[in-house]
Amino acid sequence: MAFHKVVIQFEILCSDDMEHKILKNASLKDIYTIVMDGSCSGRFLEPSEDKILSGLETAKALMEQGSDPEFFQLDLEGNPLKD
Repeated sequence: MAFHKVVIQFEILCSDDMEHKILKNASLKDIYTIVMDGSCSGRFLEPSEDKILSGLETAKALMEQGSDPEFFQLDLEGNPLKD
């Protein structure tokens, strides 16, 4: 099984200082609301990174995101979990 890491960039333009401050710690839902219903404009840019990861790299990346390697049925070393 192959695992992919894709980094997505989203460009936001805004003139309101308050929304600019909110964006620094915004969730994806917050960003969607600010762009769709607020005073900001936004667009997706081409992915800046699209990389195939090894099992170990995937396990480490999951832990860096605060997730568990078991999400993809991997152990801490990136090996497939046994049934």
